[in-house]
Amino acid sequence: IAKAFESSSEKTKIPKDSSAPMIFQMGAVQLKNIQFRFKDQLAGIDTRVSLGLLKTNIQKIAPETSKYATGPVLLNQVLVSFIDSSAALSSNVKVQEMKLQVGELDLGHLLIPINQLKLDGANIAVKIGKQTKIKQANQVNKLDTTKSPFWQVLANNIDLTNANIQFDDEEHPIQKSGLDYFHINVKDLLLHADSVDFSENNY
Repeated sequence: IAKAFESSSEKTKIPKDSSAPMIFQMGAVQLKNIQFRFKDQLAGIDTRVSLGLLKTNIQKIAPETSKYATGPVLLNQVLVSFIDSSAALSSNVKVQEMKLQVGELDLGHLLIPINQLKLDGANIAVKIGKQTKIKQANQVNKLDTTKSPFWQVLANNIDLTNANIQFDDEEHPIQKSGLDYFHINVKDLLLHADSVDFSENNY
């Protein structure tokens, strides 16, 4: 009986997994009149997304390697609303049409390669309200020294037409002269950019 409980001196060898990683291919995708809402009353977050049309072709979904590939993406009549009551933050984005061509997304390395981005008729508004500051006795502020990973976005070509961008930070008063970085209102913006690199050390 005792021998039945004795461990073998030889280690059991586990064979290596020689199977190929799992890859999905979905093909053509078309979504119309999509409505989405996420509301967290406890955190004070309210997010709404409205989508008139989305057309693309999903060529590759590889969960094990976190790599994804799609064909050209077409978006029409996009509306995104985000409210964070705890941070006194609100933002609204409206887009008439967006055409996007991306390379292979590598989420494991936080890489988004964009071949071409065309955005027409975008209205972007961001507002930061005055925040209520609560002081607590004997409160010790600890600095978070943890370094978060940074995304890298590489874009070969970006075209932005008929864009309106508004930004207001009510924590800062409106300046009567000079450039006010906390209160910006840009209308009918036309932007063309090539070889854009947005990463931790490059802008």
